[in-house]
Amino acid sequence: MAYIYKRGKYFWVGWKEGGKSFQKSLKVSSRDAAKILLAEYQHREARSLHKSTLLMISKDLSEAVTEYIEVGNAGRSKETIRERKGALNRFKAYLEKDCDGETRPDEITQGAVERHYLKRVKESLAGANKDLKVLKSFLNFCIKKGYCRENPANEVERVEPVKKIFKDLSFDEVHILFLVARYLHPNLYPIIAGFYYLGLRKNELVFLEWSDVDLARNVISIRSKAENKIKDCEERNIPINSKLREILKGLPRTSRFVFPTPSGVPWKNNLYREFKKVAEDAKLDHINIQTMRETFGSHLLRRKVSIYLVSKYLGHSSVDVTTKHYAHIPIEETHEEIDLL
Repeated sequence: MAYIYKRGKYFWVGWKEGGKSFQKSLKVSSRDAAKILLAEYQHREARSLHKSTLLMISKDLSEAVTEYIEVGNAGRSKETIRERKGALNRFKAYLEKDCDGETRPDEITQGAVERHYLKRVKESLAGANKDLKVLKSFLNFCIKKGYCRENPANEVERVEPVKKIFKDLSFDEVHILFLVARYLHPNLYPIIAGFYYLGLRKNELVFLEWSDVDLARNVISIRSKAENKIKDCEERNIPINSKLREILKGLPRTSRFVFPTPSGVPWKNNLYREFKKVAEDAKLDHINIQTMRETFGSHLLRRKVSIYLVSKYLGHSSVDVTTKHYAHIPIEETHEEIDLL
């Protein structure tokens, strides 16, 4: 039901339309004037509800999910479709087990969505938020199709993750890590050096191929591949510094990948475990692979390299992202070479 309330100087109106909640300032300070304007939104809300009632179609939840995956995700990547299908299958399984009877989109309640969401939060906050986003998208699709009137997922309050603590290494700590890797874990030294000297995301480095390396021009090209889609589509070129160049020249080319496992295939999640061993031997057990990328950016900025170049090398979607991420580091707009590392 549409309603009015006062916020600051003016009255505001709240109403529902098409399954969504809206608020808007009426730009009037008189309650009588606000009541007159309220009638328009009450009529608007009633008309929307009447229209939804006329178009309501009884649809089985499984059928609606199948239609959403096949029709509502046309043009999406296989990975996105797989994630959305998984999110909806988890929700369906929850309804079947704990909310017997909610088998149609119009029977889904806010309480059911909230309970499922909180259950997922205990398992994985990031996963829970992704699932909630998919569920909102699915129910909006159902509203458009006439399978339900409202989207109860819109009323579920999302739990925000705690902002991660920025971690980077000092120049001395990088030196210690390299010494330990070179002499105690020689098979891992090249890839650890690659993380530091290139600042790449884990999969960008793991799937780096020799065809991406141009030693004649001292450039490495970061491109999307079938195995790894570049985040934000930020394909880019990164200079090869003199230290990394010597490492690359000494690597065997027995695989199409630059930093493969001993068997010649790309590293998987076992790389995290192997990196942890090196970090523990170096008495740096508080770090992980992502730390190397953050250290790459912070060290370049501390060496007074332009933030615009650092943002480009990191593949950030904008300089604002870089500035926010490295806000604790004094930044000067000077242009230096990546060879400073």
